[in-house]
Amino acid sequence: MSGAGWGKGEKVKDVREDRKGIKTPAGRKLERIGILALGLLPLVVFAGAWVWHRWDRLLDDWAILWGALGNLFALLGLSLAVVMVCLGARPPWIERRFGLDRMLRLHQVMGPLVVGLLMLHAFLRTLKESLVSEGGWRWDFLTTLSYENWTETALSGARIALTTVIVTSALAKLGRYFFPFHLWKIPHLLLYAALALGFTHSIIVGDDMLQFPYVLVWAGLLIFFLWTAVQRFLYVRTRRQLYRGILVEALPETHDTKTLRVRPKAAVGLLKDRRPGQFAVIRYKRIHGYSQPRPFTISAPPASDDLTFTIKQTGRFTRKLHKLREGTGILCEGPYGVFVPDLERERNLVLIAGGVGITPFLSMLRHIQQQKLGNRATLIWANKTRKDCIAGEELTGMAVQGLLKLVHVFSREARVKDAPGQGAVYFENGHIDRGILKKYVEPAGASYYLCGPPAMQDFVLRELKTGLGVQPKQVKRELFFW
Repeated sequence: MSGAGWGKGEKVKDVREDRKGIKTPAGRKLERIGILALGLLPLVVFAGAWVWHRWDRLLDDWAILWGALGNLFALLGLSLAVVMVCLGARPPWIERRFGLDRMLRLHQVMGPLVVGLLMLHAFLRTLKESLVSEGGWRWDFLTTLSYENWTETALSGARIALTTVIVTSALAKLGRYFFPFHLWKIPHLLLYAALALGFTHSIIVGDDMLQFPYVLVWAGLLIFFLWTAVQRFLYVRTRRQLYRGILVEALPETHDTKTLRVRPKAAVGLLKDRRPGQFAVIRYKRIHGYSQPRPFTISAPPASDDLTFTIKQTGRFTRKLHKLREGTGILCEGPYGVFVPDLERERNLVLIAGGVGITPFLSMLRHIQQQKLGNRATLIWANKTRKDCIAGEELTGMAVQGLLKLVHVFSREARVKDAPGQGAVYFENGHIDRGILKKYVEPAGASYYLCGPPAMQDFVLRELKTGLGVQPKQVKRELFFW
């Protein structure tokens, strides 16, 4: 933590890079392409089959055209809804390749798209019914609930499902700003029931759904949806037993930052297979249940049996975390994230941090030091002043030992000078610009990692490109989210 010598008194395990499951960059890229292709396959098949079966009839009648387009939007909406549910369930086989941050951002973007497609479906089918009836707009087609036969029951179920999707999606969007977590999260789970109603509606009412290849893709999506739902249910039932821990200490790092040390209750330990740079989603125990979840980087190295979270106070949730008492129950889910160095291949690390964005690099550097891996590391770290530096003495100690080149960049500090006798520790004023990067970075064989506020990351990416010729796609980034 703040002093030199991480984890004194702890038993240090040998966790040198486990090559099992670690792919080459080309291998990871192929896996990602395969997963993306799998997600897009239902859309492509549905669209292709729709064109094949309906093209020659589309222009025969306006009612046929609008009804057919409505069906297409429903098929696309159903496919994307399954993908969205899958992303929300956080399956490890996807998370390990894309990272939870990217998955959840895509999940949030897809929500309005799915709602829009389903609303277009409902509107166009209503338009078709209105044109066929020739009796004006059939708004009752959107609102009538009837259970006289299977078709009417399926239509009524679809109307209920669409209403559920609209309401729960709106609550989720508004809840991020106005509502407590539990007031929108529990209704959000009704989307599983709404999707089940959508599957039932599509197979009973769908004009072409029993034809090939519609029925094959429909069955595949249904199986995948049910499997995802069951896996998520089983995980939620067991996570309190698998990921429970207790807060054993809360150590001040700076005037607004604390490190929380969490000890597992289970003998096997929490997140035992984690890698340096990953994060966990944590909740703290309240009188009734647990708090809302929030992601925080694990600043302890993988060798540590305890988990540590170095957290800056930035809002209501982090303020409550800072006030937690020792012995408080903590639920930690993970590990998540792909902001992980390949320490066997990447021997020259350039780590660029802004403020509390240092936390994944603390885990990486502590791991390199403990396991004596011998990687070269240059840490360029932006803060407002010296008092904002987290684990400053420890990092200075690494630099004195020759394990690290440490460059402090202060934006609100009086003119600073390098301190003699502190090894490779340097001080600069201003911001991390191309001049500082060219002065301290050894670009030969360098692997670049960047973590900090979005505006800072955008600026540094531009400076890396103009100053060192490093393209943005060459820089691995950890993005704040949730």
